[in-house]
Amino acid sequence: MTTIIPGPTIWFMAAKNRTLNAKQVVGHRLRVLRAALNLQQQELAEIMGLSQQTISGWENGRDTIDPLALARFATQYGIGVNWIWLGLLNDIPSHLAEEIRRRRPDLIAGAAPATEAPAPGWDKVLRRKFG
Repeated sequence: MTTIIPGPTIWFMAAKNRTLNAKQVVGHRLRVLRAALNLQQQELAEIMGLSQQTISGWENGRDTIDPLALARFATQYGIGVNWIWLGLLNDIPSHLAEEIRRRRPDLIAGAAPATEAPAPGWDKVLRRKFG
């Protein structure tokens, strides 16, 4: 007897209607930051001492970003990591923040609740700390 186990329906949705998972959101933010800095994946990989495939995996949400490599990169460019992890623009130079707002406003914390599902109560923490 064959048992059919229903799979996730998300794969049958149009890509534009899919909810992003956390790795994808973080990857998209890294991609937007890299583009705002006018860097190619290969250039970013060389700066971080990694392979281009590693950067691609991060940006596409296949792999989790190495926090230490990200911190070294961010420090070199005078950028905080709050944008990558949380979607906050508070520690990014204003010209980069404007470029990010222009390119992908939906990735900014609180801008698109359907895109990101933060933990319950997280919005209160953000408002208390940065609000």
